[in-house]
Amino acid sequence: MPMPMWFVPVLIMLAILSFLITPPTFAVNWFTSRFAAHIRLSSRDIIYLGGSKLDGQDKERFIKCWNEAEFLYETEERPKNVTIDHSVEIVRGRREYRFLLHLFDTYIDVFRNTSNRKKLAYRVVAPKLSDCIMDLCAQDVAATGC
Repeated sequence: MPMPMWFVPVLIMLAILSFLITPPTFAVNWFTSRFAAHIRLSSRDIIYLGGSKLDGQDKERFIKCWNEAEFLYETEERPKNVTIDHSVEIVRGRREYRFLLHLFDTYIDVFRNTSNRKKLAYRVVAPKLSDCIMDLCAQDVAATGC
């Protein structure tokens, strides 16, 4: 019994449809990371804390603490009367991110500026990140400007 002519195109269409309905995990993760408020850092990123470049163990520790921070919610833009405790600059390829951090006892207010003038304010819970920033700034106060 010969195969009908319409069988192959229908089979191809079903394969494409199944891919669109249930895309692979890596594609979903890549797509959702493009819209995440709190970006995840990698070892390829160049990180500056208070104007001083982080390298080696300090960089790895900072990345680990940053990635463990839990996003709570978006807030309004930075109020005029808030003083900024620390600045973090991240260079990822051609993109530059600038984060202004205001540390509290239980949370951190993060004010993010990207290279294309987008601004975003949000709050994270990150006790390890607060400790990490304070330790890194205490190591070399004069050089980092913390």
